[in-house]
Amino acid sequence: MLIPSSGPTATLTVKPLAGVAPERAVLCRLDGRWRLRSGLWREGDEYCIAIATQWCPMKTASLPSLRVDPRLRQAAEDVLREGESLSSFVEESVRANVERRQSQRDFIERGLASRDKAAASGTYLDAADVIAGLEKRLAARRAGGKPR
Repeated sequence: MLIPSSGPTATLTVKPLAGVAPERAVLCRLDGRWRLRSGLWREGDEYCIAIATQWCPMKTASLPSLRVDPRLRQAAEDVLREGESLSSFVEESVRANVERRQSQRDFIERGLASRDKAAASGTYLDAADVIAGLEKRLAARRAGGKPR
């Protein structure tokens, strides 16, 4: 599966999987990491970096199926990109929501830790001083200067 590309390419180290025909799947080494690849990948061939570096771990778990309003399903199908499946869209959506919720959780944890640190030290900042400092940094940035 030689990928013609006008962009950057990479040369791969390819290792066959025991008991699997090489046209079905191989392990490819690039940047010190082995990646499972399907299709025909041959040692020494050049491949598009975007395809060669995409990490595709084997999927061994599943999400529960869910029933939705037909209008929601149709709306999801209407926004699919070319070549994108509804399953990959749902997976990408779940992944994005997990990352968003992890970020929210981390933000709250940092805020609570900051509150506890201030309570322990007895040192607090006045909200008006904080906002004034932020406005000063924003004005400097807009003027092309350094923020501090």
